[in-house]
Amino acid sequence: MTYFSRVFLVIATLASILCAPIRADEETGAALSESLKRMEILRKEGRALENAGDLEGALKKYEQAIRIYDGARAKSGVDPATMVKLRARRQGETAATRAAVAAALGWLAEHQDEDGRWDCDNFAKHDPAGDKCSGPGGSLYDVGVTGLALTVFLNAGYTDRGSSTTNPYAKTVRRGLRLLMVSQDQQGCIGPRVSQHFMYNHVIATAALCDAYRITKNPRYMGPALKATKWILNARNPYMAWRYSPRGGENDTSVTGWCV
Repeated sequence: MTYFSRVFLVIATLASILCAPIRADEETGAALSESLKRMEILRKEGRALENAGDLEGALKKYEQAIRIYDGARAKSGVDPATMVKLRARRQGETAATRAAVAAALGWLAEHQDEDGRWDCDNFAKHDPAGDKCSGPGGSLYDVGVTGLALTVFLNAGYTDRGSSTTNPYAKTVRRGLRLLMVSQDQQGCIGPRVSQHFMYNHVIATAALCDAYRITKNPRYMGPALKATKWILNARNPYMAWRYSPRGGENDTSVTGWCV
């Protein structure tokens, strides 16, 4: 049996089990009862498609069933915690992927400098003597790489808040964001303007600050994020796009993609 088949079986089984607390309240309304019947039909159709080898078709049926279940659950007041786990499994999460992400985040956190940066050309200084990393990067791009690392933590659900028990990476995120903010000049540019490609540094750092404000709603990040975004707007070639330097007259697809 393939992994995806197992996922579908889990979805079908859990959806069936989770119906139990709702069925006890079917008397509360005909609409709720009808929702449960429709969900059961879709579950059976999905199982039939799965047995026939149409995994994509089965997944669509299961997703429809889960949407109906969500509506029925909302009407009945069933605790949604189990549905969160179900969605995670439906989206492909396994113990192996969780372990891989955890290991990757741990590696990133261990390679952050005390001042909050990820040091592109000297990150191996954090490695054990017998297990040194290879492939150092350019020393001028610490700000951009720091921005990339921060977006990973933020979008994995780790913000600048919480205790070491609830959020082991709060300090990591907090000092990384602080590094970006102290690297911003009066005009709003983040990082030194000393390399041919410093626009990448600025734009990626801006994305990290925007993520920080979007996710945490912490007002301390709003001002720097707005200032950095306005700098990007001002750097655009009039009526065109972006290049490696502000208003350089030429356009570049990769820089423009990051700016957008």
